[in-house]
Amino acid sequence: MMREGRTPKVHDRLVNYVAKKLEGLDLAAPLDAIETEMKDARTGCSGR
Repeated sequence: MMREGRTPKVHDRLVNYVAKKLEGLDLAAPLDAIETEMKDARTGCSGR
């Protein structure tokens, strides 16, 4: 069982690992698509 004192360290390591994997990726297009889908979901349009 993991102690509570270690949890932030594990979280920090995980976040740093993911951040390193995301370096160099073009995230603008997928984020724009998600934003559009969220707006459509609020207005009731499916777009499909």
